[in-house]
Amino acid sequence: MQVIVSRFIVGIVTLAIAASAEYANHAFLGHIPHYIEPLEYTIKLTINLKKWVYRGSTTVLLNVSEPCDQIPIHSNGLNIVSVTMVRLNGYHQYEGTVDIAEVLEDKSEYMFLRIYPSYTLYPSLYYLRVTFNRTIRDTEKFGLYRSGWQDPGGWKNKIAVTHFSPDKAREAFPCFDEPRLKARFRFIIVHESVYTALSNAEIESRVTVAPGWVKSTFHRTSKISTYLTIVAISNYRYVESQTKSGKVTRVYGSPDNLKYSQTSLKLMSDCLDYLEEFFEFPYSFPKLYLFPVPDLMVGAMEQPGLITATHAVTSYNRARFTAFKGVQSKLILAHEIAHMWLGNLVTNEWWDSIHVKEGVVSWLMYDIIQHVDPEGMDIEDETAIIIALISAMKSDSGLTSRPILSMAKFRKDLMTLFDVISYYKGGMVTRMVKAVLGPKLFREALRTYVFKYESSTATTLDLVKVYQETASTKPFNTEEFLKRYILQKNYPLVTVKLLNRTHVSVRQERFLVDKNFQDDTPDDSPYNYTWHIPFTYTTDSHRNDKVLMLTEKESIVKLPKPSRWIKVNNDFKMFYRCHYEKTNWKYIYNQLLSNHSFFSTGDRIQLIDDLFALESAGMIDPGFPLELLSYLSKEKEFGPWKIAWENLYRIRLSASPASENALKVYIRTLLDGHLKDAVNWETPLNASTKNRILHNFFLEVGIEAGHKLAAEYIDNIHQINSQQINSRKYLKRLFKIRNAQKKQKRSVNDSDMEAENEELDYELQILQDKMEVQRDRDKWEELLLSLYHITDDTLLTRSCVILSSTKNKFLLLKLLKVSLDLEKNQKLEVALAVADDNPSMVWNFVKENYDIYYRTFGEDQFLMAFLLDGILPKLTALTQYYDVEAFFGTHSAGTGSDAVSRGLEQIMTNVKWKHTFQGKYRMFLFHFARNRHRYYRRRRM
Repeated sequence: MQVIVSRFIVGIVTLAIAASAEYANHAFLGHIPHYIEPLEYTIKLTINLKKWVYRGSTTVLLNVSEPCDQIPIHSNGLNIVSVTMVRLNGYHQYEGTVDIAEVLEDKSEYMFLRIYPSYTLYPSLYYLRVTFNRTIRDTEKFGLYRSGWQDPGGWKNKIAVTHFSPDKAREAFPCFDEPRLKARFRFIIVHESVYTALSNAEIESRVTVAPGWVKSTFHRTSKISTYLTIVAISNYRYVESQTKSGKVTRVYGSPDNLKYSQTSLKLMSDCLDYLEEFFEFPYSFPKLYLFPVPDLMVGAMEQPGLITATHAVTSYNRARFTAFKGVQSKLILAHEIAHMWLGNLVTNEWWDSIHVKEGVVSWLMYDIIQHVDPEGMDIEDETAIIIALISAMKSDSGLTSRPILSMAKFRKDLMTLFDVISYYKGGMVTRMVKAVLGPKLFREALRTYVFKYESSTATTLDLVKVYQETASTKPFNTEEFLKRYILQKNYPLVTVKLLNRTHVSVRQERFLVDKNFQDDTPDDSPYNYTWHIPFTYTTDSHRNDKVLMLTEKESIVKLPKPSRWIKVNNDFKMFYRCHYEKTNWKYIYNQLLSNHSFFSTGDRIQLIDDLFALESAGMIDPGFPLELLSYLSKEKEFGPWKIAWENLYRIRLSASPASENALKVYIRTLLDGHLKDAVNWETPLNASTKNRILHNFFLEVGIEAGHKLAAEYIDNIHQINSQQINSRKYLKRLFKIRNAQKKQKRSVNDSDMEAENEELDYELQILQDKMEVQRDRDKWEELLLSLYHITDDTLLTRSCVILSSTKNKFLLLKLLKVSLDLEKNQKLEVALAVADDNPSMVWNFVKENYDIYYRTFGEDQFLMAFLLDGILPKLTALTQYYDVEAFFGTHSAGTGSDAVSRGLEQIMTNVKWKHTFQGKYRMFLFHFARNRHRYYRRRRM
């Protein structure tokens, strides 16, 4: 059946827009042909925020280098009005009009507008112009969509903004929507005069075109990909600064949020200064603005010249973010700014090479913050990096994982490449490369890469070759070493055995958390799951940081000094796990008890996580990991505690009430000395970021374990803070009144005090509120009712976290029901928060209300996977495995299909762990609870 939408004449051009079954065989499955190259775009958009509609035109200068009889251009969901083409001669002068026989809206996987000229197009330059219109999206947050913010008076302010990554530019205007097809863009935006329009480039002119309407014309950009273009319209204000090289930086936002934007503004300038020095290559745009989008579905997006981000990134308010969240916000901003070189200046040729931007930058962001904000992240302490490393290892330890270099078979699967493997594993492999090459060669390699491919595109293997060329003097083949970590999924387990006091046996094998789990994924490793092992070690007699590259499955290493024990992978910088014989583990355990600081923080984190991973794989006696954790009574670094607590989660999740009480006794014993020392802690307002994170972690775990000292500390500090805040408010108000009187101004009213609460510690406020709602059900109900009236996204999320802390399952179910009426972010926040301790309840609730959850998250780029990843891996029963399998056999998981596969694998692993180890852990904990005083005295000796 053929449906002709319209047929008319535009000049001498005949246009037919058709959709027909007879063209099905012509569906263009693949990339834009190599002989079609866009050089320049002029995009004109007339955007009406009153009616939420827009119309526009795309005019693109094309270079056609081979004869062809069709021009495919990406378009999806646009109402096409007209298409015209003209041919230019070698001097860019008009030479003739191209007769277009037909235009077809191709509903193939890649969604093309296919233009068929009446005759063959020969090599030349052409102008292609397409006019179109469409509504501005509401619920789907990509393409050109609606957003907004609400001021304190309740007035809703409108925003129109674009989000195009990875392939959504075609949703806003016709274009050649592939990352390799970089071009120069000029945007012309007609909009209401009460708003300001922004884009990648600086504004060239703003002129009135009609009463209440203006035309904002922007300079042409340097060469960028379509997914990096942006248009934003708002009535935000801004604060401004400059870099050392004169680049203008701004943070936009509402007047309320701009109060807290100075941290982000300074960080932007500092990051640009550092990266220009790091790469020895200038930032390629004259300005960089930061634009808040309240409902942005990602943390931030790296458009050159205009970064979009959530309020957590653009305006850091210590009173509304945890210390750890503050560090994360800084890392996100550093990540996006690093993309100005890796991703924007040098772009991935296709999405299978996402590693060249996301992987490398996911390491580089830590390096940036360590240098520009050392208070926020101690240069010597790589705890935040190592936590990301462990997250990558846990995700990469199953058969459902994938290699870093992976191809998405279908366009709808592109978003599956934006996952823990691309970001965290890619970042940690980059960190390993730096450790292997050394800082100097590594930096030289990245500089060479940027200079070689600037304003162009590259692949992951192009980067690998640059590493090899730069490190050609090394006694090993860097390219062969690195390919094994990029082209294979999973990673090695290195088993080390002391043959005698001077010789060590080293054997590698593929690590899988459950070797018995089977799936349909073919074993297609190009290297038969063998790796080159960068070997570093520490013994009781010496430390060796010089990398020895072991290329065989089994090797013998000679030690320069006699040693009784060995610990491999110094500072946990290499991407592999380690196992030792029982005697060696005992030596390490005794060393931790006697002097744990003999090992670096990274070493201690690795020892804890490796032990629990080996226990899960059935390679070590259950109970020994808990025995080793007894040293934590002396541990004063956040990283080891954080990883220990995460690994204890499985025990907490599957424990009976009696086992859970015994586990709490165990945890209280480890915490006892730390919480008794709380009287010597700095006040939260004076403590460093590092100490705030550690102390609040102790308090949170202490409350979870029922430690009285934790609750007493929070109650006391809350009372002291309240007294101090009230005193400071009075003095500050008195000073302002006197100052106003001196200047003959009116008195300052209460609204001038609205920022006072920033002096309270956010974590302590949350812990205090959690304790109150657990003690008083009326306060819980009161907070629940307030959800309908809170307009601030951050406060709403905070309220959801507090409400989900109750132990009353009836109240939790009530909260889940209420969340169905909330925005998608809060709906997700509630589900994940409740699932932490009640995954079965949340899974059953999601099943019963799946239609609502699927409509909300099903086609979202990230959130469906976040929802399922936050629930399914926490289920522990065999019946639940079959339930999940059957449910998704009849229901679509949308963008969360990979999360279902990961979840099923983890559920089965949990079932086997529970069957094998739960009883043994229960015996250990009961024995510990009965004999805790003896254990306690031993640790104090």
